[in-house]
Formats: sequence, structure tokens, C-alpha cells
Amino acid sequence: MVAAMNEDIKKRLESLGYAVQDGDSWPIQFIWEKTEKEILIKTNQKKVPDDLYNAMVDAVCGAFLLQKKQMGLLGEAETALIVSKIKEGDTDVSFQEGVNPDSQFLSAVSSLSVIDKRLILKYRKLVFR
Repeated sequence: MVAAMNEDIKKRLESLGYAVQDGDSWPIQFIWEKTEKEILIKTNQKKVPDDLYNAMVDAVCGAFLLQKKQMGLLGEAETALIVSKIKEGDTDVSFQEGVNPDSQFLSAVSSLSVIDKRLILKYRKLVFR
């Protein structure tokens, strides 16, 4: 699963205009494990449900890109390559022309980083102690 996960994250990042570099593997793995634990805690499941996989890939990519941007490791060319319109289910993010590229980038990354609460609630398992 790790190899498939890494390949899916790489493809998703490339679709967003970011070319994965050699040193990106460890930070991506760290963010993946952190996101996975957050989902498991919120759902009280022992394994992340298959239906949350794509949302998890998006959340990892968004968190990774945000981290790179905050550390000053993304240039203007990389942040400008973010798509101008994203449609994921009910979520639709588009940008007006002339808007600050940093604002566009942060808006796109923020929409990726958040897993829809309805998906979490759908798989939430009640635990009695």
C-alpha cells in the first residue's frame, strides 16, 4: 500500500503543478501518517475506510504544499501553476483574474487540506467505554 500511496500522491502533486523531488519522500510520509492518525481518531476505526483514500491523498498534498510554501521552498512559478478551478463533489473553488497568486495558492491548498466532515461522520464508529 505504501508504494501505491506514494505514487498516488506524486501523481496528484504533479497534477497540481508540483514536481516531486528526491527529498520530499520523508515529509510526505510524515504528513501521511499524521493525517491517517487524525482520521482514525475522528472515526474510531482501526483502518482508514477505502472511501476516504482520495480525500486523504488530497489532504496530504494540501498540507505538504502549504508546508513547502510556509518554509519558502516554493517559488512563484510553482505557486502560479496551481489550477484556476477545482471541483471536488460539492466543493467548487475558482479564482477571479487579477487576484494575488499567493491568495489563489493558499485558497486552493486550503480546500485540499480539509477533509469534508460529512465523510468523517459517515464512517464514525461509536465507542462505549
